[in-house]
Amino acid sequence: LLGDVSGKGASASIVMAQIMALSRELIGQCSGPAVFLSRINAALSDSLEPGVFATMAAVFINAEKGTCRVALAGHSAPVIRTKAGKVLELGFDPGAPLGASKVLDTKEQRVMLAVGDALILSSDGLDEAERLDKAAKGRKLELFGTERRNEVIARTPGAQNLAIALREAVFSFSGEERSSDDLTILVVERG
Repeated sequence: LLGDVSGKGASASIVMAQIMALSRELIGQCSGPAVFLSRINAALSDSLEPGVFATMAAVFINAEKGTCRVALAGHSAPVIRTKAGKVLELGFDPGAPLGASKVLDTKEQRVMLAVGDALILSSDGLDEAERLDKAAKGRKLELFGTERRNEVIARTPGAQNLAIALREAVFSFSGEERSSDDLTILVVERG
């Protein structure tokens, strides 16, 4: 599971705490990730303040077979790095975020990992990390973006190495102009 709550500070922390508690309670009761996200949304919908929402990715993994069942609630789709270093962007429907409506209509989408493949999930703080574009006049911001992300993914084997390399690339890119957004990276590699 990977999630990101809108806003900052205590109110966002309280919403994330609610989501974590609900996740622990519901995860074993759900037949798949889409059902799980729908139940989280139903439990949250009455308690969220207007305009507050959370994005979330839920991945149910069968480690023996390498199958990943993915459901997204307004979250960006995972990316796969094949054993050979090819980056596959999954065109999964991100759906609506948790809290956008009382009923969450999310789809379960599937992907297969071969031995040596890695599944990468991240918060938007990865692709949307920013810095001042020194070549542009004024205060134009430049984003880290998917192209830079994919270059790091393609050249870095190993789940732990990949998570570290992505984090270091973002921090190097942002320098002193680091975005105030969070940065969460989750890499799962099939051994």
